[in-house]
Amino acid sequence: MGGSPRARILDLRFAPRSAPPPAPTRPIPPRARPSAGVGDDAGIFRARVREGVLGTPAMPTVAAIRQRYEATPRALDEELTRISRGDRGCVGDLTAGVGALGVLVFGVIASMGAGGWGYMAVSAALLVGGFVASTIHQGRSGAARRRALAEGPLVLAKVLRSEKPLEGAGEVFVLSTVVFTTAPERRFDAAALDQLAARLRAPAEPALVQAIAPSPGVRAVPEALVGVPGVFVAEVAVDGARLAPGQASDGVLTMIVAPAQDFAEHV
Repeated sequence: MGGSPRARILDLRFAPRSAPPPAPTRPIPPRARPSAGVGDDAGIFRARVREGVLGTPAMPTVAAIRQRYEATPRALDEELTRISRGDRGCVGDLTAGVGALGVLVFGVIASMGAGGWGYMAVSAALLVGGFVASTIHQGRSGAARRRALAEGPLVLAKVLRSEKPLEGAGEVFVLSTVVFTTAPERRFDAAALDQLAARLRAPAEPALVQAIAPSPGVRAVPEALVGVPGVFVAEVAVDGARLAPGQASDGVLTMIVAPAQDFAEHV
């Protein structure tokens, strides 16, 4: 299930997007209601979003996400079902592509009476075999992803770096490197996560630099390097459409993770 995050971005772009149910919000007294303006009001607005006070149906707050997904095992709603689509096998797709090209080339040669029927048959076998292999791989990958989405813990994650700014990402998926912890007492400790991210953004030890270097999948950060158990770094596809204003600026995400299965997904 440790497919390339870039491949996941392509899969998610073609998966039909569902509209999440309205996120419950707590009423705010008129005098205290923040605005998305400038200065102090903007800071209050971001803080309220991060605390889960403000949100929209399209961009649920952290509190709303926790209410929906924190308990496990969780039932897969329409949104989780959408992202549970399995990864297709690269080898199978490559084999099918070579087979399709061979069928085209040798089909043209055979139609000109220059032979090539045998090569065309071999190419057709590669096409069918590669397609079947990719389909089987996708089925197995999908089953593993559904299990991880149903049973994996919900955590807060902090963005360490992204290919492009998350603010204003809109409907775009952004490849990002994040840090999170699965320790039950620290999963939603945003302040501790901020301190951990600050240290990882400016690592001094060569071993720590290597531990957080860009690489596909989920990787454990040794406790000896950060002083905290259960810390992981992952490369994920961040869904810009699901980011509330405070999340985009703070780089704090909600994710369902299963490090043992090399799984981390932004929800």
